[in-house]
Amino acid sequence: MNETRRRGRPRSFDTDAILDAMAPVFLTHGLAEATLARLEAATGLRRQSLAYAFEDKTGAYLAALSRYADRRVTAVEAALAEDGLAGLADLWVADLARAEAPGCLLVAATSDPEALRVGAMDQVLARAQWRLLRRLAGAVAAGQGDGTVAPGRPVVMGRGLLALGDGLMAQAGRPGLARVAERVLRDHLTRVTLS
Repeated sequence: MNETRRRGRPRSFDTDAILDAMAPVFLTHGLAEATLARLEAATGLRRQSLAYAFEDKTGAYLAALSRYADRRVTAVEAALAEDGLAGLADLWVADLARAEAPGCLLVAATSDPEALRVGAMDQVLARAQWRLLRRLAGAVAAGQGDGTVAPGRPVVMGRGLLALGDGLMAQAGRPGLARVAERVLRDHLTRVTLS
């Protein structure tokens, strides 16, 4: 679509709300199986409107992933600020326990063959992982300061926590995983010894 046509047609919908509605579709079905029909059903928009707003499905995916990444980091920051690493455990368990679209779109993207062909996705994922690692390392350092986290290098321990969370999200949807994760995480994340 050319820019003249774009300027002549103002959007009549909340882009952020549309991106939030698309994210569970991409999480559940992956890029290849997130059909236009499924995106229409999730957003209430017709494919012409989706194409106008995002050019194509890949553009919609990247926009939804970027928005999801920003919201995800914000949610982790809030959880850590509210209750430290125990708050992070609560967030992960909630992600695993969701009835619809359990898990994390950032983690799902790393194992989605179709999405992995999208070059710009690497930048979105790298930026989100860097931001998450900074927050986790900060939480580990704070926990070391108050004695709730074992001594060690905060960045290395933060990487371990990030890997733990990614591993759990990669298994999202397995029966009983949320219950098991809740028990393990509540114990583990209150006495972090990863190094």
